[in-house]
Amino acid sequence: MYPRPARLGDRLVPSLPTVIALLAGATTVLGFAPFSMFPVAVLTLAVLNAVLATGSGADGFRRGYAFGLGLLGFGVFWI
Repeated sequence: MYPRPARLGDRLVPSLPTVIALLAGATTVLGFAPFSMFPVAVLTLAVLNAVLATGSGADGFRRGYAFGLGLLGFGVFWI
């Protein structure tokens, strides 16, 4: 009949592309020292580009934020 109204919990669950962007950001850290796996960083940026190519502007903001959160969250472990 009528669509079910959105609940707060529906908005808090991240979409699959957002989770992929978060994991890609976390994996990018392997491209830096001391791991020095440079091709991994290039591949994760390609994944980010593919994830950002779909969706709206708000989706792109969320996915880019998730990528940065994963990158900085795992990249500053030495501080």
